[in-house]
Amino acid sequence: MHPRNPRWLSIGLFVLMGCNASVGSPYDDLRTCTAEDGTLDAEELSMFEGCQRLEGSIVLSDGFPERTNFSSIIVIAGNVGGGGYSGDPLSLEGLDSLEVVEGSLAFVEDNLVDYTGVPNLRSVGGLSARGVPELRDFRGLENLTEVGGTLTITRNPKVESLEGLERLQHVRGDVLIGDNPLLPPEDVETLLRRVTVDGEVNVW
Repeated sequence: MHPRNPRWLSIGLFVLMGCNASVGSPYDDLRTCTAEDGTLDAEELSMFEGCQRLEGSIVLSDGFPERTNFSSIIVIAGNVGGGGYSGDPLSLEGLDSLEVVEGSLAFVEDNLVDYTGVPNLRSVGGLSARGVPELRDFRGLENLTEVGGTLTITRNPKVESLEGLERLQHVRGDVLIGDNPLLPPEDVETLLRRVTVDGEVNVW
């Protein structure tokens, strides 16, 4: 039996130490709640006191008159959207602690007035505003720095500025911006000069 080579032993210890030194995600140990059918409903939310990570999506048109338990949610693993609702204005009110939406923050022909209600949101898997009739700008997203997928801003008749997206740094998918008649082209140009886009850019 040959003795161990001290040189190889020291290299092995170095590798092991390097692995052990790795730092986990700050979101690893969050208290997790799971929406039974993949989409949160008001009754489930009432039982999710202290929930920090929601495994599921939120469709705001499903109605959440009591939003107290929204306040502890830091990560939403699914999507957040409006659901095509055209009645009372939709609101993101109550999601003050939300930092990450792993899916998309997407509003398509929804009665969303603004993005206030998510002051700590910094990362989304996708960001979409398509055919949102009352939306004027993106105030409320001032801390958003990354879109993990596609950024889409299309067919919004009242969008007049990209205010609120000043801290956006990186779009890892495509950028699609068009059919926003009140949006100045220079606002779009300023955004594109500043933001790193990994995918394709299509502006019309």
